[in-house]
Amino acid sequence: MSAKMFTGVAAAAIALTVGSSAFAGLTTPSFLMTWDASLDASDPFAYDPGDFGDVIDQGLGTFQYLGSLSGSTYDVDWDVSVNDDTFGGLTGGDGPFINAAITVTNNSDEFQSFSLLMTLGGVSPIGPSSLMAGSVGATVTNNQVDGDATLRAGAGGSVYSGLIDLASVATLWDDPYSLVATGPFATASDDTSFGDPVKVPGPAVTDSISILLEFELSPRDSASVSGTFSVVPGPGALSLLAVFGLAGRRRRRA
Repeated sequence: MSAKMFTGVAAAAIALTVGSSAFAGLTTPSFLMTWDASLDASDPFAYDPGDFGDVIDQGLGTFQYLGSLSGSTYDVDWDVSVNDDTFGGLTGGDGPFINAAITVTNNSDEFQSFSLLMTLGGVSPIGPSSLMAGSVGATVTNNQVDGDATLRAGAGGSVYSGLIDLASVATLWDDPYSLVATGPFATASDDTSFGDPVKVPGPAVTDSISILLEFELSPRDSASVSGTFSVVPGPGALSLLAVFGLAGRRRRRA
C-alpha cells in the first residue's frame, strides 16, 4: 500500500477519534496505529493499540503500549512509548515524541510487505518552525536452515518515515536499502539516525506526529525494527517565548 493511501486511512481513523481515550481508568493520548500486511486481504487495519494489549502510565505524560496482532500470514508485536507533551517542549520538556519497537514474522512462503503507521494526535501546535530528530534500527533473523534472510525497502519507498500532520518530513533507509543475514539462523543488524546530536529544521506542527515503518521481509523470517521521532519548537518559537517572558517580568515590575 502506498504511503499516500496509508495516511488517508489514518486520517479517516483520526477523524473518528477526537481527544484522548480511556484505558482501565487512565486518560491516555490520542494514539492510533494502522497496520498493513500485503498478503492479508483484511488490511489495512486502523486501531487503538490499547484495545490489543496493555497501556502503562510511565509518568510525566509518557505512556507505554504493549501488544500484538496475528494473521494467517504474519505475527507482529509492539512496544511503543509516546508523549504528546502538551507544552510542546516550551517548558524544558522533550516535546512530543514516539519511541517504537516492533517484531514481525512473515509466515508466508513469499516476500511480504509490511507497514505500521503510528500517529500521535492532539499535540499542542508548534510554530512557525520546529526542530526534529529521529532514528531507525533493525535486526533481521533467518529462521531456516538454508538461504538468507532479507529486510529491504519497497520499490521507491523508505523503511522509516517521520511525519508531521501526516505529511512525510524525513526518511531513512530509502530504496534500494537492504539488510541481509547470510546462513542458517543468522542475524544481521543496522541502525542510523538524523538530528543527533544537533536537531534539524522542520515545519510547524498543527496537530500530530507519526512514524511509518514500511519494509519487505523474506519468507518465514523475522525482523525487529525500531524507530524514534521527536519534535521541539524551532528558534522562532523560542524567541517568541523569550519575548513573552520578558514582557511578563516587566509587567510584574511595574
